[in-house]
Amino acid sequence: AHMRQQRRCEPLGSWFFGSYTTSFSADTVDIYFNDCPNQQNVAEAASTLRHCIDENHSKLKKHLMQLRPTEEECLALMGISFWSVENVEHSDSMLALASRYRGEILSELTARYKETIGVEQGTIRIGQLLCLMETFKKCEMNMKWE
Repeated sequence: AHMRQQRRCEPLGSWFFGSYTTSFSADTVDIYFNDCPNQQNVAEAASTLRHCIDENHSKLKKHLMQLRPTEEECLALMGISFWSVENVEHSDSMLALASRYRGEILSELTARYKETIGVEQGTIRIGQLLCLMETFKKCEMNMKWE
């Protein structure tokens, strides 16, 4: 019951982050391409990007609204995502550190669920959250591919 009383993370409209410092939405796609050196295919690129945003955003928003993660869960997911370094160049010590931190985050989340909703429901919830991360990952891959 306590988990249900926590504040929930709400989707931030249709904003996407192209990198750590670049954000855009379907409404700002044209501005995103303003400084493109070759303007020849900008209209087509903007249209493709706008379509990709709309398509991926609706899937992601649907999954988010079904799961309705708490702020605590959102922070845990961000931590786990931050320490997912398998697809980038890394040293063995970095991989070990990332694995340790992800394990600590999941252990703390498991302990929190044990106190609030029980072990079985907590396990189910962690599975749901990890599936949400997979939805984010698929949207990211779709955006990169488009």
